[in-house]
Amino acid sequence: MERSDGSPVELASGNMSHFSLAGDVVTVSADYDTFEDCDISTWAFTGLLKQWRSAVQVASAQLESAYDDDYATCARTYASLRVFTDGLDPDGVTQVLGCQPTNLHRKGDPVGRSGHTYRPMNGWFLSSKDSVSSDDLRRHIDWLLDRVDTTELGALHHERDAQSDVFCYWESTSGHGGPSLNPGQMIRLADLGLSINIDTYFPG
Repeated sequence: MERSDGSPVELASGNMSHFSLAGDVVTVSADYDTFEDCDISTWAFTGLLKQWRSAVQVASAQLESAYDDDYATCARTYASLRVFTDGLDPDGVTQVLGCQPTNLHRKGDPVGRSGHTYRPMNGWFLSSKDSVSSDDLRRHIDWLLDRVDTTELGALHHERDAQSDVFCYWESTSGHGGPSLNPGQMIRLADLGLSINIDTYFPG
């Protein structure tokens, strides 16, 4: 499609239908009149292809072959989804996300035992620490994303000005190597506007 000079050309065919390109319009036609021709702009069509590609990457990333639970360079790892809000308290976040947190604090709670400083925002936290035994950080991140209503998490960012990220603990066995993310997982994280922060520890 990107190399086309505008001349009519067949893009693909099979399963009793074919796709043809003419100018900036893609036409989907049935070989045996099972449905009427459908025209779609090249802009919309490439958008659908990109969405399809992303869905395939996400699905392939969740195959068992994509993980290594005995990650050789990792001694211990876990991940936490952190959600910080100003107006919505942690109970409200729990209701929106449909998941109980493993920890929380409220705006105004004292920080530490001194009591001299206070939490500037509400904090809601979900950790994989005691729920996932794998040494593959990808497994922990998937566990977090599968626990919460990700549609509502995205809405929290836009409607409640919530700030969220995934904070990871990763302990090395020998000082070499490091954690990995795969394209499908990065797509899920990017779609939610979630950054990854990795706190790395090495043997003394």
